[in-house]
Amino acid sequence: MRRRRPSESGSAVALALMLLLVLGLALAVLSEGIVARMREEQRESQSVRLSAACDAALAESLAGLAASPDYPGFAAQEFADGTIESNVQSVGTGRLVRARATLGGKAREIEAEIRFSSGRPFVARWRRVK
Repeated sequence: MRRRRPSESGSAVALALMLLLVLGLALAVLSEGIVARMREEQRESQSVRLSAACDAALAESLAGLAASPDYPGFAAQEFADGTIESNVQSVGTGRLVRARATLGGKAREIEAEIRFSSGRPFVARWRRVK
């Protein structure tokens, strides 16, 4: 049986601990990157959902204007996990629709200029307000 020298005593344990420390730090850096990416994806997902909800409010307002050019919009109503609402104002021969969506404490608002052709409404201009 080989006898260990006093200078070698515990060096394998120290090397293993150093290796574990380096591996732990590498995993911590990697997980931080993954968490940051997940947060960004979650924000992007919420932004897309807010845009879709605003588009739904605008579509509902267009349907109302197709039925009656004097359609005033609609009060806040539940939609998915949030709410949508719209307000329609007369502007010259067209209408101005302001649609708003809220979801998870965040809000988005759009404004659309509506014109009529052969009695049917269409979006002439659209922009994000908030």
